[in-house]
Amino acid sequence: MRFLGFLPLRMQSVLTLLAVALAPTYLPAQDGRASFPGGLRGKLVELFVFGSGRGPLGLADPDETSPRAFLDRSNHFVSSTVENNMALIDFLENAIAANVSNIPSSSTNSSFQVQFRDGKPVIVRSSPGPIFAERARTLGAGRVLVATNLSTFRFTTLRGTNLDNLRLNFTHANVDFEGCDSLAGGDCSRFGIPTFENDFIQVDVDLNLHVSTLSFVLAYGLADRIDLGLAVPIVFTSLRGNSRAQLMPLGEGSAVHFFDGTPTAPQLISDPNFVEGSASGIGDLAIRVKFALADYESAQLAMLGEARFPTGSKEDFLGSGDFAFRGLGIFSTTFGDFSPHANVGYLYRAGDQQNDAVLATAGFDQVIASWATLAVDLISRFQTGDRSLDLPDPVLVEEPFLRLIDATTIPDTRDDIIDGSIGFKFATPSGLTLIVNSIWPLNRGGVRSNVVLTAGLEYNL
Repeated sequence: MRFLGFLPLRMQSVLTLLAVALAPTYLPAQDGRASFPGGLRGKLVELFVFGSGRGPLGLADPDETSPRAFLDRSNHFVSSTVENNMALIDFLENAIAANVSNIPSSSTNSSFQVQFRDGKPVIVRSSPGPIFAERARTLGAGRVLVATNLSTFRFTTLRGTNLDNLRLNFTHANVDFEGCDSLAGGDCSRFGIPTFENDFIQVDVDLNLHVSTLSFVLAYGLADRIDLGLAVPIVFTSLRGNSRAQLMPLGEGSAVHFFDGTPTAPQLISDPNFVEGSASGIGDLAIRVKFALADYESAQLAMLGEARFPTGSKEDFLGSGDFAFRGLGIFSTTFGDFSPHANVGYLYRAGDQQNDAVLATAGFDQVIASWATLAVDLISRFQTGDRSLDLPDPVLVEEPFLRLIDATTIPDTRDDIIDGSIGFKFATPSGLTLIVNSIWPLNRGGVRSNVVLTAGLEYNL
């Protein structure tokens, strides 16, 4: 820890304790990931493997006595994944990864804050403040806030569709090759000729993804008007899922596509498929700076910048996989025991699978007893620009009649997020502040949980 020598002794002690706390937790994460080749994303893909030794959407080998032109028909769904089907699987993977690190990070508000009276900084005791929102006043030079909290949740819906009842449809490739027209008796450039191009695989998925995040938060008053903060999340993710597929042929007669069996005695429904796995490790580390702009008796203004680094494994759904930065303008005021606040800003994401977003949070904290404070917030995030996570378009089949095959029951909508947050902070004689909180979805954009529960501790040094 010699490289910490330039910091004040109090800050060095806190960082040393944090490093000791993190060390034994991080090491098993490496072992955990090594024991799951391909990570949990690989486990998710396994839900679409319907036979030993096959890849995603691979079927039984065709009859060797069939015309050579059709000998590769067992791979026609596989080749189609490049353009459409794999896009559907990728959408599911990226939607989960993009949302796993989107739970709001704990704020760095202290029950001791600096106020400026006649231009001079004065440390005063105040309400312990909101839980997931920011207020404008800073800690004060040399003061430290240490916090830890545990949030736990289970993803239950994707754009309003229950994750335990997903339906995805995978279509056939458009087969066209030299001699195809004469073999098929029609124009093979039209989707639906040969007739077996009408077949599609319908997959029903029951997905259970549980995430727990243990966050360590540290804030230090670098100056009276400047706070420097660090948030280190340790993420625990477990995935369980099962799937079953059914081939949906057009018409009757000998089957061209099947999971097992023969064309005259085909198995058109796959055996049940079950996968499970878990992973743990450091999530996306965040560094933040808050700068107080103005402090009046009636109102306070500040700015906050936070950078999130892709230190969490995207393959194991421990992080987003991309750098992100948010900038906030902060307004807060106090009327006796009632303290409203508002945060407005912008979230930039470097990855091409996630949208930037406009951020808006408004709420209040209310002292209800000398030892208890109620904190209520409305937390929202509205995506900007064209959707980065787009579902494949419905597939138009031209022969023997026009029809559309929808890719999935998941709607192609925006992933705006609106949440309600309600919690309490309880002061103890020892100086520790206990935190309990719940976040409830008020809409169904993105991958969401029915509730996010949080418990934590704060301590001022």
